[in-house]
Amino acid sequence: MAFFQALPQVPAMPPGQNDQNAWNMAFQNGWIVDKNQPLTHLSFPDKVQMSPPCDKGKAFTFSRRMVACPLTRNGPPGSVPDGKADWWVNYFNVNTLGYAKRAWVQGHLLNHNVHGPGVAENLVPITDALNRIMEKWAESVIKAEVDKGRILFYEVTVHWLAGSPSSAIHDWIGGAQRHANDMCKNLDGHKTGECMAPTSLSWSAFEIAWDGKQWVKGLPLVFRGLQGIENFSYSNSFNQ
Repeated sequence: MAFFQALPQVPAMPPGQNDQNAWNMAFQNGWIVDKNQPLTHLSFPDKVQMSPPCDKGKAFTFSRRMVACPLTRNGPPGSVPDGKADWWVNYFNVNTLGYAKRAWVQGHLLNHNVHGPGVAENLVPITDALNRIMEKWAESVIKAEVDKGRILFYEVTVHWLAGSPSSAIHDWIGGAQRHANDMCKNLDGHKTGECMAPTSLSWSAFEIAWDGKQWVKGLPLVFRGLQGIENFSYSNSFNQ
């Protein structure tokens, strides 16, 4: 006699999370760890486009902000970078371009250990050293809390602030292009396209709970180190 495991019913959760078909697919793919938690939802609400002055005629799109809400134990597995981002292929892949001065990597905005996909939308060019700092200060904390079964709001923001740091905070679309222009003009010894590397990354996270109508904000997470990395102070220094 064959025995079949019954598919679980969707637990009480917010709109957009109660699709039985999506829940069944997640269950069949082994993405459900806790049947009482919703599926992780990932979005990239802000994008910027930059044209490197050092290589005119080309334009590249980057995610400025990643929001994981909710971030739970449930969701598809993350993946390592696929190496297909156009900015990576053209400028930052030191293995194929023949130089390794700054050891660029494809840095995840949402780490692959907590469902982050290795696709261009979830990646930015940072140095290997900076990537290690972010893993130690932020991503290890996020993973530990998710593994404990906590439901989180987690946000990572990418900043391009060279050239106009005060105004770029508010005018982040124009600020990104001014950043590329300023870096290309004033950074000695930079390689083509490196002017598009961000100035800094920042992050925030707090626990959330669904009260039947909306997500309710709980206590913020305490990160190791600082809640952000200024690239020029740490590993994205162009003097490495």
